[in-house]
Amino acid sequence: MFCCHAFENLISNAGERGLAVLVCKTDAGFKFAVQARAVSFADESNVAKPSCVTMPTHVTLSESMRIRYCPSCGRKLAELVGIDPSQFEVLATTHRPFQNNWGIV
Repeated sequence: MFCCHAFENLISNAGERGLAVLVCKTDAGFKFAVQARAVSFADESNVAKPSCVTMPTHVTLSESMRIRYCPSCGRKLAELVGIDPSQFEVLATTHRPFQNNWGIV
């Protein structure tokens, strides 16, 4: 289902601190984004609590950018979807909470 081990790792890191690849299903089909997170999705709500007085209010906790090719091996991601769309359907549902506005939803 995955083109390379690095892409599999990025997909499995969705919602965690660091780099990940997210899958989103739109009316136009499946779309992908590479996402960088300063904190995990689970910890995101804790960062904004008043007990964190030294934390600046303008910190970007996550940022995403749409991609069409695997960032590691360069394979066209639409080709992977064509092989087994049902697996990407599951990933899109799982990744929905982690998505921010990266221009496709």
